[in-house]
Amino acid sequence: MRLSASTLLALCAVTPAQDPAPLGSGPLLCYVVVDEGVHRLTAVELEPPGTPRELCRSPAPVRVLQRLDRDHLLLSTGDALVLLDAAAGAMQALLATTADRFVAVHGDDVLVLGDARGEAPWLPDNHLYAVPWRGTAPRRRIGAERFATVPIVAGNLAIALDASERELWAISLNRLQERRLTTLPDGDHSARVALSPDGARLAIGSVAQNGRGRLRVVDAATGRSQQQWDDLPIGLSPLSSFAPTLEVAWHDATHVVCSESRGDTRGLDGSFVHVRRDVGTGAIVDETVYSGLELYHRLPQPELPSTGLTVATLDDTLELRRLGTDAALRSVPRSGKTAADLVAAPDGRFAAACRLVDGTFRLELWTADPAAAPRDLGPGRAEGWAWLEASR
Repeated sequence: MRLSASTLLALCAVTPAQDPAPLGSGPLLCYVVVDEGVHRLTAVELEPPGTPRELCRSPAPVRVLQRLDRDHLLLSTGDALVLLDAAAGAMQALLATTADRFVAVHGDDVLVLGDARGEAPWLPDNHLYAVPWRGTAPRRRIGAERFATVPIVAGNLAIALDASERELWAISLNRLQERRLTTLPDGDHSARVALSPDGARLAIGSVAQNGRGRLRVVDAATGRSQQQWDDLPIGLSPLSSFAPTLEVAWHDATHVVCSESRGDTRGLDGSFVHVRRDVGTGAIVDETVYSGLELYHRLPQPELPSTGLTVATLDDTLELRRLGTDAALRSVPRSGKTAADLVAAPDGRFAAACRLVDGTFRLELWTADPAAAPRDLGPGRAEGWAWLEASR
């Protein structure tokens, strides 16, 4: 549903900047600086370099969910999803819902899961809806099924887990139709899903009744099983309070990857490994140890260019480094805040730091160019960092 200006004000009390101007079409860094209880959403253009500018302010936390086009950003204000037009200095509430109900952006639609049933307001709606962010058209419900999560949206296809989190469904976002693909084996739970790079296969990781992992690969169009591996070890550190999960990904269109445990998983001498398997033969083609036993399993990280920036996490500090070196370009203490004071862009081309200078927090921006000095972005302590791609 669309919300009136007065409802928006009551929900989130967000006000746009007084000096609106178009954003550049290149990549952006957005962040929030909190000053005396006011959350100031700020953007800085990365290419070409720009000056930080305030986009809006709010008495409550605000963060960027996605860039929709050059000048439009989708924000969450805690109680609503809000559309910010930076060029016009205007804001419009799209839906009274929380950020955890946001699924993805598909063309001119924002996809969300319904958050309250009319007949039982204390229960989640869990239908999938398309909310147009251009114009004033009402939201549309996609299909009749209720979903717990929608982990994949790729092109015009969405993959969802039903409310029981045991049935996997395929949803056509063009035809607004849905169909059941496959169901987890009896007793399995904690499903993880990944779509192959060519869109032809789904990898499904689950935890069986015996606490071991099960990995299945099915045809993304029919749900027909193509390969299965059972009894995979996924134990965690004895210090962990998390439940084990089988995390899955794709190395390429014919090789699937998951994270498993090796060694003494009842003690502290075991390790986590990324295991790569050939879908056609079922054979293991690579095992790479990536850590000792930890609190939870992780997927392989995307490869970065050799000249990129990365952040190393040490016991008491975060260190900004150039890939392939151990030299610290910048070091900041690890804080107890949920927001990090040192972050790198996913592609490694930029990094931002918040550090103390003469008793005052200041923000700075680094680039992957070794000859470029860091840029000072001004005072403040930032949170809610968002690296936004160039507009299309």
